[in-house]
Amino acid sequence: MHSFSGGDDGGDPVYGLTRDSAGNLYGTTWLGGPDNAGVIFKVTPAGQESVLYSFTSMGDGDAPSSGVIMEFGAIYEVSAAGGFTTLYSFPDYVGDAALPNSLAIDSAGNLYGTTLEWSPTGPSGGTAIPPGIVFKLPSHGNEEILYHFTGGADGSHGFGLTVDHAGNMYGATPDGGSGYGTLFELSPAGQITEIYAFPGGSGGGPPNGFFRDSAGNFYGTAEGGATGDGLVFELSAAGQYQVLYNFTGGAGGEFPETGVIQDAAGNLYGTAASVLFEIKP
Repeated sequence: MHSFSGGDDGGDPVYGLTRDSAGNLYGTTWLGGPDNAGVIFKVTPAGQESVLYSFTSMGDGDAPSSGVIMEFGAIYEVSAAGGFTTLYSFPDYVGDAALPNSLAIDSAGNLYGTTLEWSPTGPSGGTAIPPGIVFKLPSHGNEEILYHFTGGADGSHGFGLTVDHAGNMYGATPDGGSGYGTLFELSPAGQITEIYAFPGGSGGGPPNGFFRDSAGNFYGTAEGGATGDGLVFELSAAGQYQVLYNFTGGAGGEFPETGVIQDAAGNLYGTAASVLFEIKP
């Protein structure tokens, strides 16, 4: 659909896509733009790419490390006209968190997300990486910490968060479980439950991202697979796991670094290395 040049149109679109009702795709790139600090882009169904915002690394950040969500914004919000607003700034480590890496939104406009790091006293001598949190940012109010990862069986550095109508949150970790990552559920009361532990090897893991449909089925990508180039998986609401596609490298794509999205017909869309791909049911 679009090949990124690494110039003003962006480069390295590794953090996933959001799709609107007209079929337009939105996302971010790690690099590219006039200041090589990353961009927010739009790609039409016809493959026409436009840049909505170019980061400058001068107060607005650089190298965005997540995709985007529509309508109600994120930690930062970008309007349809390209206006940029910072919604929340993490105070960095002490009593809070650092490096937010995923977001979800509920019907009331509350934002939920995860961070890569958390520590009550600061970084551990600059070596150990604290295991992160799950947080809530109400539409009107202050940030709330909902769960602290321990780095043990529950994993650490959660990502890919989504929330259902009952307020239950679902996410993934790159470790925990059998050592190859997990999918987890976090209740509004802060109770975490492992839904699936990735086995590694041809079964995949660690996971790179996912989404959960209205029927409770999970779709996403993971490392490993039959060729070692990554895979796309489905985990049914009944707990049945299957590999939908093994990446093969080259034109077949490789090393997906985020999850997939789905349209009304059941087609899956995502990114792998320098390609945008579609998987039909």
